[in-house]
Amino acid sequence: DALMRAGKLLIQPLQKPVEAEQMFERALAVRPGHAEAARELAALCQDVEKRATMIARFETEVRAECAAKPTEAEPLRKLALAAELKAQPDIAFTALTALTALDLANQGEREAADAAMRRMFGTRVTAKSPLSEGDLSDLLVPALDAKYAALLRTVLGASADIDQLEPSRYGVGRGQKVSPRESNQVREEVSAMAAALGLQLTEFYVGGNEPNRLAAIAKDGECAFVVGVGVTAPLGNARRHQAALQLASIALSTQPLLTRSPVQAARLLQAALVAAEAPLPAGVDRQELGDQPRTLSKALPRKVRKAIPDLARALPDGGAKLERQCRTALRHTQRLALLLSGDLQASLDPLLGAAPARQAVADSDDALDLVRAWTSAPMLMLRKKLGLSR
Repeated sequence: DALMRAGKLLIQPLQKPVEAEQMFERALAVRPGHAEAARELAALCQDVEKRATMIARFETEVRAECAAKPTEAEPLRKLALAAELKAQPDIAFTALTALTALDLANQGEREAADAAMRRMFGTRVTAKSPLSEGDLSDLLVPALDAKYAALLRTVLGASADIDQLEPSRYGVGRGQKVSPRESNQVREEVSAMAAALGLQLTEFYVGGNEPNRLAAIAKDGECAFVVGVGVTAPLGNARRHQAALQLASIALSTQPLLTRSPVQAARLLQAALVAAEAPLPAGVDRQELGDQPRTLSKALPRKVRKAIPDLARALPDGGAKLERQCRTALRHTQRLALLLSGDLQASLDPLLGAAPARQAVADSDDALDLVRAWTSAPMLMLRKKLGLSR
């Protein structure tokens, strides 16, 4: 504070901008996230490269504060300031929408967030190429253990077999299948999201027994999508998130996790081990798995059952961390869906069961994970790659 007062005195009334700049630099050295010092220094500094470096350091410090205090307003307002100093509206968009989702925004911030959301409404993913594992590596941290990832990918990738997912389950068939030659704006919007993940929609159905349904079916490397007659383009925020979550789960081979808790998902994988005659982790009672092993022995494709024993034997701890790895895989899926949908509040709503608020988010580890991901540097970079940055 003393350095800030000295700096302001050197500007007015002493008219010594060079000395004032030095004072603000010292203030930032003491407190790298000092918002007022960053603003004053950015206004005074005439060296373009030096100014850019200072702002970049300030942004890095502020993003660390956002991660450490994801439900606090001050770090998010500092992030909005970094956006102003860098003249990058998308940083402001993420900061303002986070303030709004957490019910921390003042009237001006709420109006600015609403205006930004209106500008984004109807914006489609326009990736020039699919996102690679390398592109997503910084967003999806910590990474799954490689040996667990192989087992989860093999078993959970058979989602259509595990949960008996097929068009007829949703009340659609040949009569509701949209021809590739027929124009359909919902299909085009969903296809753009799918393409960003390296997926191709081979079948698209409109109709069925639920007018608001959005459901994906993955089997044998192909992806079908079913939407109800009440789903129209452009997709609203909630429906866009639904579609993004379905596609993200197929891209990451985690679809069964969407309808199961991590505990239930671990049980599913343990049942798959029994169905494939692979050893169970120590301490797991086979009787607690009920009829799941018998059901999976019939449902899982033969090639999946054959692969499981070797994958299970390769696990570093015999499978003791299945639940933890399932939780991590689910969070990866939720983050990827957040990226595709571009809406924090729509992503938080299903987790919290009501309009998000600061305390509800603070009480949910999964919600906190999404807020941290939303304000992270990897999210900004990937939004640009998908053409969602404005």
